[in-house]
Amino acid sequence: MPRYEEGESLSRIWVVRSLGIDPASGDEILLKRNGEMTSAVNWSANDVVPIGNTEPKWQGYINSSFTYRGWGADVSFRYQFGGQVYNQTLLDKVENANLKYNVDRRVTQLRWAKPGDKAQFRALNPNGLETKATSRFIMDENIFQGSSLSVYYRMDRTNTKFISHWGLSSAKVTFNMEDFFLLVYSETRKRSVLSLFPSVYFCFECCFLIKNIFV
Repeated sequence: MPRYEEGESLSRIWVVRSLGIDPASGDEILLKRNGEMTSAVNWSANDVVPIGNTEPKWQGYINSSFTYRGWGADVSFRYQFGGQVYNQTLLDKVENANLKYNVDRRVTQLRWAKPGDKAQFRALNPNGLETKATSRFIMDENIFQGSSLSVYYRMDRTNTKFISHWGLSSAKVTFNMEDFFLLVYSETRKRSVLSLFPSVYFCFECCFLIKNIFV
């Protein structure tokens, strides 16, 4: 199947279709392009098909401003919904984790261990056979992010008369934050994840009052 076709998206994700982990053997069950089921050891690049798209269906920004008696605030949010992502990190750090080093707890807690287990990850393979690209690691990526937040107070002769004694016509103090929160829906755990790593900085601006010095 050609990956680039007229009228089709360039951001499609190409993988082999997965039916999940076989509770009896702990191996992954794959679906070939012709509809036949096979095991992960028979993974073939000839069976890859487009499943999912990294291009979101809806994305944009929401902006709002507020002012009152010198006080003001500007806030901007970014949203992105309807797209998918191939979770390469989950594949590398959990499914194909190197047990010689410290690993994520999901390596043992969510992995197939004995017949009858309904697991998210396949059994440990002592032969070092790594899982290749399958639809099991495609998940929705829905994001709502606080892009920027600015709170300020503007002083002038109407609301702060004493600044005229400093030779100022106006002054402004601003508190800014960027990327102040990130809310991501994680399909693997069926819950939302909140991340808080803002960039914070302050700003002070002033305008001097210059009287006529020319005769």
